[in-house]
Formats: sequence, structure tokens, C-alpha cells
Amino acid sequence: MARHGDGSERRVSVRAASAAVRWPLVLALGLGAAGTAQAAEPVETGAQVTPDPRGRPWYLSGQLGAILLGRSSTGSGWRVGRAVAAGLAGGRRWGAFDAFVVGEANGWTGSRPDGSSDLALTVNLGLGAGVSYAGGFLRTSLAGGVSWLAVPTDVDRAGSAGVFVNLSPVGYRWPLSRSWVLSVQPLSLTVVMPVLTGIPLVEIEFRTSLAMEYALP
Repeated sequence: MARHGDGSERRVSVRAASAAVRWPLVLALGLGAAGTAQAAEPVETGAQVTPDPRGRPWYLSGQLGAILLGRSSTGSGWRVGRAVAAGLAGGRRWGAFDAFVVGEANGWTGSRPDGSSDLALTVNLGLGAGVSYAGGFLRTSLAGGVSWLAVPTDVDRAGSAGVFVNLSPVGYRWPLSRSWVLSVQPLSLTVVMPVLTGIPLVEIEFRTSLAMEYALP
């Protein structure tokens, strides 16, 4: 069966996508700079201080993300709200730095020639590292690993394995209690490539994510 477009269309799609990667990341970094300035301002209060869970060594986290803007090598152009991702992570902190294991399910839809939708789902498993700053209020992280194609497109094979990478330039973190932290990632970049042989299957996503983190005792 022929793919939705030939290999040259996929390659042109990937090159066009890479040209659009820069401006959302610049926006996210600008928001982070503003947050850093705000977090640096001293706050005086007479209330009793609650222990900050962001400083505990071990943590677990659950995350749900909506893809604001995405593009697949099987589709035609950028699409809004075409994918979702959900995952779990667990890690260890050493001061401002942390390392973690992450697993997630990432699903998206492409367009067939007749206008119907073609669903794909990957399972991603990898390692990452992060750094917190501005008193723990902000965090930047990078993760990568193996991506398996669980639900294939019309022309790909289930079980194909490739790679994924996720860059989160600036995330905001608020302690809710002694153990819970709310994390908001306004914009991150994820590139998923579950098929590397033949004509690669490449999915590029700009995500907005919400996570709840539990600091282990």
C-alpha cells in the first residue's frame, strides 16, 4: 500500500516543521524570564512556614498534556488540538538538579486522502534530567528514549521502535501542601519518531501540560 504522499512529501513536511519550531520556544523562554524576576522578589509573611515538598529527594509525578499545535509526516500541514499525551514519571533530586524515568502514551490523528482520520498511538519510555531555579518555582528539563508504535497508521507496522525527545524550556511549580506540587508547562517541544526505516514516521508537537507531583516521605 502506498503512503499518504511519497517520501519527498514527508521530507519536505519535516523541513517545514523544523522552521516553525523556534518561535514557540522563544516565547516560553520569555515567560520563564518574567517568572524568574517575579520569584526573586522577597515576600514577607507572619504565617507559619510549611515545609516545601519541592526539596524532598524522591518524587512521583502524573502528567496530562494537550497538543496545541502538531504536525506529522503523514499529514498535511500544522493542525490545532490533534493529539493528547498522558504519562507517569519518578525521580531523584540532588539539590537543584534531578534525574527521572518517564513513561507516556502519545496519540495523534492524521488525515487520509479521503479526508477521514488516521489514528496513531505510541508508547514512550525514557530517561531525563532537570534543573530547578528561582527558589524551586521554575524548572527546565530534557528527556529522551525509545518510542514504540502501539497503534499503527494505515501504512506502518505495530511494534516498530524508534526514538523520542522532549524539551521543556520553562515549567512553573507551586507547592500545594507538605507533599503535593502543582506543575504547569505552558509550552514544550516533543519530537516522536517511532518508525526510522524506509520512510520515517515523524510527529512534532508543541504541548501544554499539567502535572501533579507527590514528594515521597
